[in-house]
Amino acid sequence: MNSRNEAEPSASPMSVKMDIRTELPSNSSGRTLDALTDVFRPISEGLGYIGDKIQLQRQKTLLEIAKRTKKRLAVLDKPVRPIPSKFFLPLLEKASLEDVKDSTLVDMWANLIATASTEGVQMLGQYVNILSNIVPKQVAILESMFDFEDEDGTYAAGHLIDNYYYLNQTGLPSTQDRHSQITDAERFAEALVEELNIKGVAIDTINIFFIDESRGTGFSLGSPDGIYTDSKYLDFENLVRLGLIDKTEIKRHRIGIFDIDVHYYIVTPVGIDLYACCNPKRLIRSN
Repeated sequence: MNSRNEAEPSASPMSVKMDIRTELPSNSSGRTLDALTDVFRPISEGLGYIGDKIQLQRQKTLLEIAKRTKKRLAVLDKPVRPIPSKFFLPLLEKASLEDVKDSTLVDMWANLIATASTEGVQMLGQYVNILSNIVPKQVAILESMFDFEDEDGTYAAGHLIDNYYYLNQTGLPSTQDRHSQITDAERFAEALVEELNIKGVAIDTINIFFIDESRGTGFSLGSPDGIYTDSKYLDFENLVRLGLIDKTEIKRHRIGIFDIDVHYYIVTPVGIDLYACCNPKRLIRSN
């Protein structure tokens, strides 16, 4: 992919245009691919052919990303600023590794380029690394946590960031202290679920323990939202590792007459902003 930034002699810095072409040089892999082929030649004589296919596949991916970026820039109709090479070149390198048929991530790379060149992205270097380390089903987890299905049009990222600080700065135990006077287990459970049933949250486990010593009975409620399942554990953990979501675990916290165990995930401000950069039709970035 060939990216060229040109400015008229009298143009101000804000009027610089980024010309994203939809043609790719035939020798884009160059000497690196030749060296790789030579190293593995004793192992596989067919690697040269495979290398050609890899090179062609990466070109197709970048070509598709370039087309979608140009389309997005046309819709935005904003002044375009050049992206620094220290960020743009690694972005193209990592983006080229995507499968051109993977529309989700191809779209996200294209939108990230468009956002970075029209609005500026302070954490662009980190976002490039993060985006290169997630797969579509992990993007789907974020979308499920955002719960956009009941929204028309776009949603404001600021509301999601407020939800994050509501839980992670105030702390779930503190928000539940105001329910300490409740003595009915089901009512207490409903109050706890209501605190967590907000956009940006996925609940793993809620257990509420109440022992009636006279009857020897207890009460427990678990996993009410359905977003998290054990089969998705590693996907959630990868999102945690990349800093897109946080994990909170509360063990045997006493509120009134109840003990609670809670385990939930919440999307971080970094995860919210990255998603907004890459999916501007669903989420509007915070100013």
